[in-house]
Amino acid sequence: MGRRLPHPVDFLRPLLSCQSADEPVTYNWARFCDPHVDALVSQAQAAQLTDPAAARRLWAQADRIVTGQAPYVPIDNGGTAGFVSSRAGNYQASPVYGPLLDQTWVR
Repeated sequence: MGRRLPHPVDFLRPLLSCQSADEPVTYNWARFCDPHVDALVSQAQAAQLTDPAAARRLWAQADRIVTGQAPYVPIDNGGTAGFVSSRAGNYQASPVYGPLLDQTWVR
């Protein structure tokens, strides 16, 4: 059995639905509720098996609405930058450990 990829409903229902906005324990911290988005999600989910192309259009439409309303705004992209002198060579960085100083040489 193959690994299941993340699906739009796995994100939209728990994080951005009217139902999740009203639950006492919720992941919808923005308390986002748009009944039109909920209807699109339900339609897309229903169309998924019978008309995948229509489902993709509905998922995209729901995504555009949510993105346009911006209930969540990313404040960090998790990226890093390394600056080195022109005298340094073989600079390498690990996403876990940062700069690998033992790999870097200096003229």
